[in-house]
Amino acid sequence: MVAPFVFPEVEWDFRLEQIRSINTSGHKYGLVLPCLGWVIWRRNEDLPEDFIFHVNYLGVDEPTYNLNFSHSAANVIAQYYQFLRLGVDGYE
Repeated sequence: MVAPFVFPEVEWDFRLEQIRSINTSGHKYGLVLPCLGWVIWRRNEDLPEDFIFHVNYLGVDEPTYNLNFSHSAANVIAQYYQFLRLGVDGYE
């Protein structure tokens, strides 16, 4: 998680054609509780359809990708708070 900020000229991300997804663990990012992580896909087509759940929300089909495993939302709320409090500058 440190290398992209220390060596921005090194191509390790979507600039490389072979990269289809990028993920990281939130606790390695800092200032967050364990069990939080993110994943980003290059294109919608790179996310397997089997990973998408369809939820009927207020009568509308909402496709979602979410791994919950019945954990509390405390880690997500804590990370959101840190993003609001520190902003981009706080994480640089």
